[in-house]
Amino acid sequence: MPFKFQNFPGYLMVKTDLVWFDDKSALTLDTELKAKAEKIPLVIFDFKSVEDIHHQALRTFTRITSGLSQNETKTAFVVKPAVYKVIASLGMDRLIRCFEDISEIAPKMAQASEDKAKTLEFLNTTLDAAVYTFKVATNTEVKAGKTVVRTGRELPPHDVAAVVGLVSPEFQGALVLAFPGATYLPIMNRLTGGSFTELIPEIRDGVAELLNIVVGQAKTSLNQKGFQLQQAIPSVVQGGQLYSASSPATRSLIVPFTCDAGSFFIELTTNNRIPS
Repeated sequence: MPFKFQNFPGYLMVKTDLVWFDDKSALTLDTELKAKAEKIPLVIFDFKSVEDIHHQALRTFTRITSGLSQNETKTAFVVKPAVYKVIASLGMDRLIRCFEDISEIAPKMAQASEDKAKTLEFLNTTLDAAVYTFKVATNTEVKAGKTVVRTGRELPPHDVAAVVGLVSPEFQGALVLAFPGATYLPIMNRLTGGSFTELIPEIRDGVAELLNIVVGQAKTSLNQKGFQLQQAIPSVVQGGQLYSASSPATRSLIVPFTCDAGSFFIELTTNNRIPS
């Protein structure tokens, strides 16, 4: 038997003595695992004996971990550094969580779960604050779309934006509010009571004013939950300058918004773990 299954309180351990791991082995494991991992909160794959692993086997593992995660089962792999390098070189290290020793798993998985919860709590509170701010300040009903993870430099179209730093004992990052010009002008007209038809200097700071109100609204609620968030002063940026607000290597969350004036977006970048 190439695989040995052991049940422990709170998790299932899967061990193998295979040195070379190919896709046939991965498919065999997938079949054997389906019945054994039902309603298990965590599956740990002890693959310390594996010296090398085939690329196709890794793709099978991503399918296995994805299937388990849909059933709210987390996964962790204990592997040698050489195997981890293969996984990371293919960009699969975000899907296949790897550790060098079993003793690392419990505290790191717990911290990751806590970080994700804090990020989601911050984001959801901020989105609620944005909806409220636009309704009160500009008499505009806005609706948030599906949140997406940004890993590169790609951003939705925008001509003007504001960015503010986020600082608290356990949560640091940046929040961006960005608009295409076609959306920004009617929003500014509603905010100021003006009739602007182009992006002139007099209305550039309006985006910072809106972001400041959003963060102020969110801060009140978040600090009641222990975030101890400090409010900074937003900075206005234009067009491609927004790329400098966060490193291209940093993962962030983008939430698109729509309203009768057009579309815009909010981006959250944080040092906490970003939900996948």
